[in-house]
Amino acid sequence: MAPTVLIVDDDAELRILLSTALEAYGLAVHQAGTLEEARVALAEDTPDLAVIDGFLPDGSGIAFIQELRDQGRDIKLAFLSALWRSEDILRRLTEELRVTRILHKPMSVRGFVTQVLSCVDVEDLAPTFRKPPTPAADDAAAPEPAEVHAQEVVPDGALDEPTDDGEAYAEAFGEAATEPFGEPFGEGFVEAPTEPFGVPPEEPPATPPDLGALAAQVEELEQMLRDAQLAATEARAVGLLEAARERAGWLMSVAASLNLSALVEAAGRVDAVVARALEAEGDRAQVLAELLGGGEAGGGAAAAPLSPEDLTRVLVVSPDPGLRAQLRDAGDALVLDLVLAADPDGALERAQRRAPDVALLDLCFAAMPAGGGKPLIERLRALDGLADLPVGFLAEDSSLEAQLRAVDAGGAVFLTRPVDMEGLTAAVRRLQAERVVQQPRVLVVDDDPSFCEVLNELLRRMGLQPFCIHDPRELLPTLDRVRPALVVIDALMPQVGGMELVRLLRASATWSALPVIMLTGLGGEEIVLEGLSAGADDVLTKGTAPTLLLARIRHHVDRGRMLQAHADADRLTGLPGRRAFTLAAEARLDEARRWRRPFALGVLSVPALERLAAEHGQLAADKVMIGLARALDRELRVYDLRGRWASSKLVFGLPEVRSEQGERVVERLRRRVQGLQFLTPSGARLDVEVQFGLGAYPEDGRALRALALTTFERLRRESL
Repeated sequence: MAPTVLIVDDDAELRILLSTALEAYGLAVHQAGTLEEARVALAEDTPDLAVIDGFLPDGSGIAFIQELRDQGRDIKLAFLSALWRSEDILRRLTEELRVTRILHKPMSVRGFVTQVLSCVDVEDLAPTFRKPPTPAADDAAAPEPAEVHAQEVVPDGALDEPTDDGEAYAEAFGEAATEPFGEPFGEGFVEAPTEPFGVPPEEPPATPPDLGALAAQVEELEQMLRDAQLAATEARAVGLLEAARERAGWLMSVAASLNLSALVEAAGRVDAVVARALEAEGDRAQVLAELLGGGEAGGGAAAAPLSPEDLTRVLVVSPDPGLRAQLRDAGDALVLDLVLAADPDGALERAQRRAPDVALLDLCFAAMPAGGGKPLIERLRALDGLADLPVGFLAEDSSLEAQLRAVDAGGAVFLTRPVDMEGLTAAVRRLQAERVVQQPRVLVVDDDPSFCEVLNELLRRMGLQPFCIHDPRELLPTLDRVRPALVVIDALMPQVGGMELVRLLRASATWSALPVIMLTGLGGEEIVLEGLSAGADDVLTKGTAPTLLLARIRHHVDRGRMLQAHADADRLTGLPGRRAFTLAAEARLDEARRWRRPFALGVLSVPALERLAAEHGQLAADKVMIGLARALDRELRVYDLRGRWASSKLVFGLPEVRSEQGERVVERLRRRVQGLQFLTPSGARLDVEVQFGLGAYPEDGRALRALALTTFERLRRESL
């Protein structure tokens, strides 16, 4: 009999999508949109697993789980939410309420299916998970289904925005969600942000911008400067300069969003001339003449050629000659460097010649061997520098079955043919963002290529990113390159044995805490004890059932990441500490440099924190920093960075945010913290002064150190 799963979630579309995916793997799925519906379903039958959302229209998921435990119902449960974050909540769910698995929104369909399969009895699906049925050869003759938007493959977009219902949160999590000081912070502290992502969304252009038109904008800006130089009155000159500054800012914003660095620099030169002319005293016309004559704004800035290095390189692999002709005809209007290939061999040849930034593959190539018998996506990611290449899939069939095939193959977006040019550009932007969030990486060290291939496939289906080496002597240099979350090592290998490798890792200052699973073809207690004595976290035989092996791998990956996060976290605020924030900011800044995208760095400081602690006690000072950390966490976007830099300073990083947008974020934060109420132990209100500094890449620094120096210098100036 097939295992049964009950999904309790008020999002009907999400329930349907997840149910369809689970049913494709042979599970029987029931749905409930409210707690009352869940009670009715549980009264009729007891499922093998119930997946319960944290917030339902008629109550909280945690309260419902508590209700089931109070009734003595020993049901296997999984908790699904976007808001659980603290160790107190984790401890209550796992220890008190005996929740089997905690799932965090947003997550992929494939990740959800893998997690559910690990919770229920799937012996009938071993040794490998059953795949959804592949389309028949004559699918092309079937009527074309209704088009499904790319984002519907994985409903991340619907789950990304943080919800912040203060009453529901407090009801669900009890004391873990209340203020630790016994005093409210004020109404402004718990209300949901009006713009959850920190900056108002920008409407995409209705049609791809024309490069000639954008270049003409720079010429028009330069003409406005010449008109200001010849203006009859001072007021007229200032008016033209103000208009030029506004238009230059707009042009820099548009050009930066399209990765057109030449146009960004051209508009920036004009903006610099405008700024100096507006600040000038005396004869403004003479100042403009000197600036323009010196070539600051002129000199043919608009004619700077666009290099392919300024554009995102997109590898498109499709056997459809119509699609390739359509993309060739689109030309520069797409503002992308398109590389077209009709087959896997051509794609590999072009990718080796020059590495693409993203790839769009026809779905028919998802499992087709290409060079060495491996699928194209695997061969592409095996090339130097392409281990994390973001890949999307193209298909004529937009059915859920086709989309699941694309997700199972490792695709991050899904597009149906014929391709809309605006949709293609949006898909490329989304693929670019995929490199920001890395999947956990697992390094397999085994001299048996066939075993590595099987294990790699299982790890991919689990949502992990596998890497494999067959020569144990390559372990240390590979660790520096891959930086995995876990290593799986074969105990018996030529040249260097697995036991020696584990001892080597445990003696390393860099890798001593890296989780290690040792696999052995030998049985018996002696080999297990020897592996554990060498320092392995787990020792399993190669005959272990795949489901158990994957469960152990996931356990050690999750535990390792949790321990690392705990070690790197600031004990008081729960935010990442200075080291953890620096590592994360360096990674995001690398992405900004690679994709020529903006990045802003901000700092929030309480300059009088030491005086406050001296006058009112350390507890009062701690309350201030905890309150500010919570305000920062709630106001910023889910994928923004936040951390504690020093005792009186919090820092935050804003990917994809330019300087002017960052200023708006700072103003929002300023208004938020001004609404907080801080009290002394005696109940008197504290007046807390909070100051901000902001720096932006690339204008304020191209490396994190330079950007941080600029940001902290601006903070110092505000304090003067």
